[in-house]
Amino acid sequence: MRFLATALLAAVSLAGSAQAQTPQSILELLKTGYDIINVSPIAENYAVFLEKDDDDSIVICQMGFKDGAFSTDKCYPLTK
Repeated sequence: MRFLATALLAAVSLAGSAQAQTPQSILELLKTGYDIINVSPIAENYAVFLEKDDDDSIVICQMGFKDGAFSTDKCYPLTK
C-alpha cells in the first residue's frame, strides 16, 4: 500500500492549483497532513479516499488521466 501511495503522490504532483477555502487537489491534502487510505477505480477515473489522523476527517477526490497526466477533478468532504 505504501508503494501505491508513493506512486500516487508522484502522479498527483502535476495536479492543478487549489483555492484557499476548499481543497481542490490531492496534493494539497497530502501537504496538509492527509494520508491516502484507499483508491478505487470508478468508470474511467479513480476515487481517492484521504483521512487526516488528528481530526478523523475524510475527503474523497475524483482523479482522472487527461492529456498524459493525472489531475484532480473534484474533492468532497465526507461526514462520519
